[in-house]
Amino acid sequence: MGKRLGHMIREFREKQGRTIEEAARGLLSAAELSRVENGTKEIEYLIMEALFETYGKSLDKLEIVVSSDEYRILELRDRIYEALLQKRSADAEELIRQYKDITDEEKLIHRQYIQMAEAISNYNKAGKLTAVLQQLKTSLHLTTAEIKGQNIHLFHQEIYLIYMIFWMQYQCGDTERLLDNARKMEQYICEQYTDEEEKVKIYPQCIWLLGRILLDIQYDKTAKYTINKGIDCLTENGALHWLTQLLELKKECEERLGEKAEVEECDRYLDAIRTLYEVAGECQTKEISLALFMQSSTQRECIISNYFLKNLREEKGVTQYEMSEDICAWETVSRIESGRTPNQKKLYRLWKKLGIERERYYGFIESEHYEVYGWVRDYNRLIGNEKRQEAEMLFERIESELDKKIPVNKQYLERARITEKLRNGRISNEEAIEEWRKILAITMPPLPSGKRIYRIPFRTEFAIMNQIARTFAAMGKYDSACEIYAEVLKQYHKNESTLRGHVVQGILLYVCYAAILEDNNELELSEQIAKEGMKFTIECMRGDTACKILANLTCVYEKRKEIELEMRYLKDAYYLSRLYRQGMLTDLLKNRYAEKQINFQANRLNLQIFISETN
Repeated sequence: MGKRLGHMIREFREKQGRTIEEAARGLLSAAELSRVENGTKEIEYLIMEALFETYGKSLDKLEIVVSSDEYRILELRDRIYEALLQKRSADAEELIRQYKDITDEEKLIHRQYIQMAEAISNYNKAGKLTAVLQQLKTSLHLTTAEIKGQNIHLFHQEIYLIYMIFWMQYQCGDTERLLDNARKMEQYICEQYTDEEEKVKIYPQCIWLLGRILLDIQYDKTAKYTINKGIDCLTENGALHWLTQLLELKKECEERLGEKAEVEECDRYLDAIRTLYEVAGECQTKEISLALFMQSSTQRECIISNYFLKNLREEKGVTQYEMSEDICAWETVSRIESGRTPNQKKLYRLWKKLGIERERYYGFIESEHYEVYGWVRDYNRLIGNEKRQEAEMLFERIESELDKKIPVNKQYLERARITEKLRNGRISNEEAIEEWRKILAITMPPLPSGKRIYRIPFRTEFAIMNQIARTFAAMGKYDSACEIYAEVLKQYHKNESTLRGHVVQGILLYVCYAAILEDNNELELSEQIAKEGMKFTIECMRGDTACKILANLTCVYEKRKEIELEMRYLKDAYYLSRLYRQGMLTDLLKNRYAEKQINFQANRLNLQIFISETN
């Protein structure tokens, strides 16, 4: 992951005034962390992610290279969580066994995870509260034993364990002490997590616990205020996890306070969320369980180095022997492509031989300063909300901080400039496409065959492809637009990579691809892609995107004259967009629903008159 990530970690630590021993606690040795900060040691993804979490920062803002073994570990964690949540004990135990086989239990982060998963599995099977509570405490102690005094900095796995312990204590009736501890946890999160994208992953669970206790002791108004903070955190960040549970709690609170209108509004939001799960063909989990406290949203971005290298080499027609020359033995290339964790320096030299200039590669832009990545996210949101003036001011700030000699930085900045020129009418659609293709070639030059998409794109590369596709669609060249999305999906399948490792790209792909297919009247395929997209967004717990996909589906059903379905989804999309404060979309859906409702009622009345007259 290179020197730049190490620089960020050191910068975080020094700003918070933490010693290297305090920062390394529970994850790695102080000597290892020192080497990470100096850029001389690579560590596995989960440990780097946990380090970021202890500073309240989100690794999701970056785009990280991982080995196939690391990706397999992430995938296994997802599958273990799903099995535990659905109480499929036999499946969970088999997956935990596989996790043990692939991980090093000497690393506390893995040993703790295994003990936590086994404790949840035991509870699901036997329900022995006291024994499982002790298992959870033992698991937490693995990494927290060294904590001294008030200087506490937790990673998410530890926080999830604390929530589970709180929940078990709640069931034992230890309410008074639990209320005090839950309040301390909320204070810790609010003080430590200045990065809202990371805070949203762990804050709603804490708020639910607080709200539940406050309602139990009949502090109804305080409970309402508290619960609303959790809902606001989720909706402001577009997340879906724990939203149903918090809305159910809010509804209970409003019923006690006699707020009928608020109760009805909660019901509308809950109905809309149920529709999302229905569209995705997923079962919605409402029961509060130990595994549910692990549920979170993600916008993770990973590139799997092994498959990436193999597929790029094959597409370029290079043999393993040719690839290895002057770098390593050809057998080393074979082992890397088969899944062996590669030496990073050798990997980057091999990439360079294939035209990927990313010796320090780890992000869609390159900066030593974490806040620049936050500015990029903020810029994208401002553009999405049509706040152009604010976006332009922020872009100038981003531009001043990026080294334009670095190819990926140049590519990112030029993409935004071309988009702005097209929006202002200073270039034609055809000229914009040609300019986008030129900057795409900075990192993904076309093959001699003319093929332009021959590997999984990086984040900026896909953003450029998406701009080209949308411009083709605006020109009426729908086949050219859809071909881009279909080819990108093909690359994901070829690389044995699920979109769970490419969340930002996946969200954009599904929303835009489904919309363009619908514009081209390919309604069956548009519906299929939209439903796949809904399933994906629910897996990642991204409610804001799910709302947009639902809105797209209403257009499909309108064209197919499935009026009942269209009206229902239109209403639910409106309430979700209102909940997530998607201003322009909310206004559009509100007006469209009002217009459709008038026509729908008129048609129904005419039908009733016709039936009565014929009778």
